[in-house]
Amino acid sequence: MNGERKPLPRPAPTPSVWRFRGVERLLLFLGVLAIGAANGAILVGSMAAGEEISWHAVLPLGLFLASALWVHGALLAAGSRCDPVLPALALILTGMGLVLRTRFGGWDHASLTRPATYAVPVGVLGMVVLAIVFRRGRWAGLAGWRWVCLGSAAVLLLAMRFAGHRYRGGYYGAGNTNPTEIVKVLMVFFTAGFLARRGDALPRAALLPLPHRLYWGLALCWALPLGLLAWNRDLGMVMILAAVLAAMLWLATGRLSVWAGSLLGAAAAAVLALGVTAHGQRRLAAWADPFADATGTGWQALQALTAFYNGGLWGRGIGAGSPESVPVAASDFVYAVAGEELGFAGCAALLLLYGVMVVRGYRIALARRDLFGALLAGGLTTALAVQTLVNVGGVTKAIPMTGVTLPLISHGGSSLLTTFLMLGLILAVSDPPDAPAPAPPA
Repeated sequence: MNGERKPLPRPAPTPSVWRFRGVERLLLFLGVLAIGAANGAILVGSMAAGEEISWHAVLPLGLFLASALWVHGALLAAGSRCDPVLPALALILTGMGLVLRTRFGGWDHASLTRPATYAVPVGVLGMVVLAIVFRRGRWAGLAGWRWVCLGSAAVLLLAMRFAGHRYRGGYYGAGNTNPTEIVKVLMVFFTAGFLARRGDALPRAALLPLPHRLYWGLALCWALPLGLLAWNRDLGMVMILAAVLAAMLWLATGRLSVWAGSLLGAAAAAVLALGVTAHGQRRLAAWADPFADATGTGWQALQALTAFYNGGLWGRGIGAGSPESVPVAASDFVYAVAGEELGFAGCAALLLLYGVMVVRGYRIALARRDLFGALLAGGLTTALAVQTLVNVGGVTKAIPMTGVTLPLISHGGSSLLTTFLMLGLILAVSDPPDAPAPAPPA
């Protein structure tokens, strides 16, 4: 021993933000190729049919390029280390939705006075702003607004019941907007704040046979919005929120028994909402036997199944289908249009993209050390996952149709804006609060 101390090993250098977001650039480049090919197929089909081509025909590709440059450039400039996969997948799904809706006029881009025209650019802008503003632990300050969120959800649902108008079995606002989409975010905020504040008191034993008093308090708080949603005939939202509550209770306790009990309660709430109300009974009857009223309540389901049959394995090709034969093709049944033009393979690819988004969302939730951040990301991810499953299940006749849109692809300004808001919050949670200062790019 000569008394000399060995130097401590140097920590691994932190990759620069440019290198960290390299996966995002690659996915966006692949998205440009996919959206460009789909947009080109529509142009070729229009020219072959002798239709006049205008600059509006390339708007889906142009809007995707502008969104990709804005998202990637803004996150780079801010030094954000949020998840690099979620933004790219969200933009690719949105771009495919724009192509499909432009194909049959579901996106009225020529009408600059309609608010829904600006849903995509405003939503993309909001997603990036939320991801930057609430990053690095700043989302924790939102926990104090839990009671405001619960009260806002109840007031909004009451307002829609008495001030909204009936449309396609539900209640909508001016311009057939659906402001109750934001109830998903409000209830996730409330539940995350409620459970995080009582983290030390959360029971770690089974839910049954003696439920903890914490569950009774949470159940009473949830009874009002769920009851109002059922009263407003928004059965799809009831199913989504019931599943969200079950998932958040499992994330908070880590007990499968709690998850199983909550899931049984969620299933009971969904069955009750469908079986008790007259609106739900009609949907159940149309699902069980659509041929009983083939030109009425069963028409949508039968036309959707016909579209899937015509698409086969590889589809008829973008622009070669007959989306005008599918009722409400722009919103609720856009997945049937994808089935006809992209085939089973294309539909499987879309579900794969959704699956990757969901997995990334749950990884973000499980990686957070604070309970509020984990519940926030997990609850929002569950809402996106269940909404996707409910829409796809309804269109393919696996479950009764509930009028839920397909996230990012279906037409609907309220749904698109809410989905981008949810993704922005998930991205904010994914930016670690103890992230070191990024090294300068090489």
